[in-house]
Amino acid sequence: MKIEENAVFLTVPCADFCESPYRYSGFDLKITPPFDDRLAEVADKLFGKAAIVFDDGGRKISVGQAAEATRWIYIKQPVFLEKKSFSYNDVIEILSALRGENGCPWDKAQTHESIRSNLIEEAYELVDAIDQGDKDKIIEETGDVLLQAVFHMTIAKEEGEFDFSDVYDALCKKLITRHTHIFGEDKARSSEEALKNWEKNKLREKSITSVAQNLKEVPKGMPSLLRAYKVVKRAAKGGLISSERNSAFEEALKKLRETADVCFEGKDAENLAGETLFNLVNLLRLADIEPEAALNKFTEKFVEKAVQAEVRTRTEND
Repeated sequence: MKIEENAVFLTVPCADFCESPYRYSGFDLKITPPFDDRLAEVADKLFGKAAIVFDDGGRKISVGQAAEATRWIYIKQPVFLEKKSFSYNDVIEILSALRGENGCPWDKAQTHESIRSNLIEEAYELVDAIDQGDKDKIIEETGDVLLQAVFHMTIAKEEGEFDFSDVYDALCKKLITRHTHIFGEDKARSSEEALKNWEKNKLREKSITSVAQNLKEVPKGMPSLLRAYKVVKRAAKGGLISSERNSAFEEALKKLRETADVCFEGKDAENLAGETLFNLVNLLRLADIEPEAALNKFTEKFVEKAVQAEVRTRTEND
C-alpha cells in the first residue's frame, strides 16, 4: 500500500503526536521518528483497531512495529462507523458531512435563525443535568450544547461570515485580556477581586462609559427574572438604585399593595406588576438571592408536592 497522490495528511513528529494526539483526530497522519514507546497505546486510543497503518516501504504493519520503519509510518483514518473513540475534530467533520451534498435533509436546511431556540433548550437541559448531579446526563447535554456552537460555526463558514479560527481567536483574546491579574499587571487575591477585574476590562473593551450603556448591554433574550437581576445589579453599581435595605423593602411592599389594589381592574395592571417584580428583584439582590434560581427551586418543590399528594390519594383510594 502506498500514499495516494492526492491524499490529504499531516506530517507530525512522533513526540508531538504522543503529547497531544487529539489535535490530529480527523486527519491521515505521516508520523516521523524517533518513535516513542507510547505510540502504540496512544494511536489505539485515538484511532482504534480499524486504522490502517503502513511503513515507508508500503508494507502494512501494526503500530507496535513502527520501530522497524526507517523514515515514517502512515496512519490512515478509519471510517466513522469503525472508530473506537472520537474528538472535537470528528464533531466538525461529521457535521460537515451531514450538511454536505449527500447529507441529511434536515441538517442541510438549518440556518442561524432556525436553530436559535435549540441552543436555549439545550442549555437549560444541561443546567437541569447539573442540578441533578447526573454525570452521564452532564456529558450528554454538554455535547448537545457543543453541537449547537459547532452548528453555528459551520453555517457561518459556509456562508462566508466567519471561520472556526475567528471564534477561537476571539475567545482566547477575551480570556487573556479579561484576566489581567494573570496575564497583566492587575492583582486579585479573591474571586471577588478577579470578577472586578473582569468587569473593568469588559467595560474598557466595549467602550462602555455610562451606566445606561451598561444596562443596554444586558441581552433582551434572557429569561425576564435573570435579565432584571443583571440590570438591577448594574444599576445599583451605577447609583441608579438604592442599596439601602429598609428603603428597598418599603418600596417593594408599596408596589405590591398598589398591584393588589388594581390588578383585577385592568388599569395599567401589567406595568405595575412588572414594576413590583422589579422592586422584588432588587430586594432579593440585597439578600444575595438570585430570583431565577429561587423561583425555579420553589416551583420544583411545588411540583414534587403535587406528585406526592396525587400518589397518596391514589394509595388511599385503592
